[in-house]
Amino acid sequence: MTTYLTSRNIALIAAGGFLAAVSLSGTAQAITDTIFQYSSPKTAYFGIPAAAFTPNSLFDDYVNTGKSIQAYSSNVTCFSAPVNLPDGALMSKLVVWYSSLAGWGSFSVGLVRNKLSDGSDEAILSKQPVTTNDVYQQASFTITGASLRTIDNARYVYRMDMCVSGASTIDPKFYSARITYTYTNAGD
Repeated sequence: MTTYLTSRNIALIAAGGFLAAVSLSGTAQAITDTIFQYSSPKTAYFGIPAAAFTPNSLFDDYVNTGKSIQAYSSNVTCFSAPVNLPDGALMSKLVVWYSSLAGWGSFSVGLVRNKLSDGSDEAILSKQPVTTNDVYQQASFTITGASLRTIDNARYVYRMDMCVSGASTIDPKFYSARITYTYTNAGD
């Protein structure tokens, strides 16, 4: 008797081989398991581009090109962007990319959590990067405080705030930010 391999049989054999390979590699737990815990914390990064920020006031002059944000007002102009990290994640560092010239305006960044039960804000981090020369540079800030670093999506929502001021083309510009965090589960 001659046996012919049909495309259906080949597909079934291939699927079985794939499942066997995945099972043997130790990554098949996610297919049937409901608890997705890692044995050691994983490091990840959450990027926040200039395009993610919205102004906190409609009355200040600014330009957001998507690549950078710059204020065209001597008033302090503030912006906010959402921060969405996995529940239980631990934030460890905020890095910002900017350009700023000493004496030509102000620049500050912060991380905030907003309490869902009453709408109150709590500062996680508030810093002013050093203003030196008008070149693209970065500043790195460590996030401290165990309770503030831990993401609790059941009780809080999170955002990054950024404020700039100035009135010329060499005033502070914000380009982007990145939050470094660790997590031990594969989802909320």
